Amino acid sequence: MGGLSGAITIPGVMISFTDGDLINSTAAGGDTVSGSLVLVPNDAVADTIAVFSSRGPGHGGSTFKPDVTAPGQSIVSTGFGSGDGAITSIGTSFSAPHVSGLTALLRQLHPTLEPAAIKALVQNGAVTSYIDGVAGASQPFPVARQGSGVMRADRSAFLTSYAEPGGIAFGRVNPAFTLAPGIAQTVDPASSGQVLWLFRYDAAPGQAKTFKAR
Repeated sequence: MGGLSGAITIPGVMISFTDGDLINSTAAGGDTVSGSLVLVPNDAVADTIAVFSSRGPGHGGSTFKPDVTAPGQSIVSTGFGSGDGAITSIGTSFSAPHVSGLTALLRQLHPTLEPAAIKALVQNGAVTSYIDGVAGASQPFPVARQGSGVMRADRSAFLTSYAEPGGIAFGRVNPAFTLAPGIAQTVDPASSGQVLWLFRYDAAPGQAKTFKAR
């Protein structure tokens, strides 16, 4: 706790008014108050997306954006001009370093891969972000909010194959027309060889649009 003057350096935590009132009345009655700090993860909000996070798609609705989701809420980082102090902040400027760090590690692990392949590893290793958190895991955020998902360093590092690109945009689609273009994408195993996958888009007026991998 820094106080208004900044000279007070007593460690402190926030508690509810109800708990504080109970502690105050107990101490006022002459009893000794003791406690311990236990951190309990809240799975209801774990891996959820901040309300200020940018949304896709990009370039007028024709490109796959965002590419991936990374930590950017309540990030503790170096406090500029504070010596050895810290600062807690939010924003893309705090999530980008997480992605940069992961790509650096993947580049060290796979020194011969091109940047696009490193990006694909990041996206392929991501996990789905859910509106109701990992506790519910029943309502996934739309792709326009999370992209390929929440990045996972361990999953990306242990991949033995990857799909490139990690996100595919089929452009603007008019459901009033029947379209069936064939789009070929290459899945490049990290070990050796190449496997060709065909993605086909089928749609008819008034029907739901689906993507099929063949």
